[in-house]
Amino acid sequence: MHKDLPQEYEKHLIEGIVKPDELMWRGSRRYRVRHHSAGGIVFDRIKRARYYYLKGDMPSCLYNLGFALHFIQDAHIPSPRTRYLRKVHDSIERRMRRLPIPEDVIDAGFDVAELSPAHVKRILSEVRWERDPESALLRAVWVSAVITAAVFGPREAPEGLREEYLDARRRHRRHVAAGWIVFLVGSVLSFLLLPLSVALFMPFLLGFISVVIVLSDRRFYELNELAFWYGIEKYNIV
Repeated sequence: MHKDLPQEYEKHLIEGIVKPDELMWRGSRRYRVRHHSAGGIVFDRIKRARYYYLKGDMPSCLYNLGFALHFIQDAHIPSPRTRYLRKVHDSIERRMRRLPIPEDVIDAGFDVAELSPAHVKRILSEVRWERDPESALLRAVWVSAVITAAVFGPREAPEGLREEYLDARRRHRRHVAAGWIVFLVGSVLSFLLLPLSVALFMPFLLGFISVVIVLSDRRFYELNELAFWYGIEKYNIV
């Protein structure tokens, strides 16, 4: 999938692809990233790839895309977490290496019309491992192509998205304010009106209620993700 990349860019994609298999440091200990699932870490890497693409930083974009694609492709075969599954895993991998890369499946993945982050997350949530090598390869190639197409999708935001997002952000501030009011006023009244043993518990309950109030604004979070995807909302990614 990277055969047409300039050589100076190809090395960054390959570096990202092989990185999950390397031992990494966590404090004074070395560990290997578990990568036989397409969970949150994959979407985070895809968002990073999109972020760097919008910034024009192709080496960082391709590194993060390669990292995500490694996870995606490994998630289509069983994790070698037991001796039996290791044999199954190795057998499927060996047989997959002998199969040709289906160019038509790549094209089909690139032609998917919807390239939103919500669609990317939906695709990732549907990833399941396959015992049949050909099925695993076809699905892994298609998902990889869809993800790549999404990362390199149009830079320009859909018409009206900026205005809708800014309006939603203003409304969301009211949700945040309501959450704080519930927490602060409720906590004060609890200590004034309730027995101490009960009042000490109330901040935890009120904090939970406040979080629910803030998170109930689902449309804001959907638009916030879209705004990030198109560079309307900018965050620093480390």
